Amino acid sequence: MQTQTELSRAVFAAVKEKRIQAAAVRELCGGVSDMWIWRRMDSDSTFPRPIYIAKRRFWREADLIEWLNAQADRTTT
Repeated sequence: MQTQTELSRAVFAAVKEKRIQAAAVRELCGGVSDMWIWRRMDSDSTFPRPIYIAKRRFWREADLIEWLNAQADRTTT
């Protein structure tokens, strides 16, 4: 039986490694277009890069959230 701490770590690890597709990325970034994502990948070296699986793009959700938080911090300072 797992303790609460072990369970919390397992859940955090699962969320940290969660992969999301482009549609979820667009929604997470505020309903932006696919072209917006391509432009970010082309012009912003800090924007998370996807991995490709069977010609489909997947991003680590944790990377995108970290990038969004960094953007918010940049605009408030």
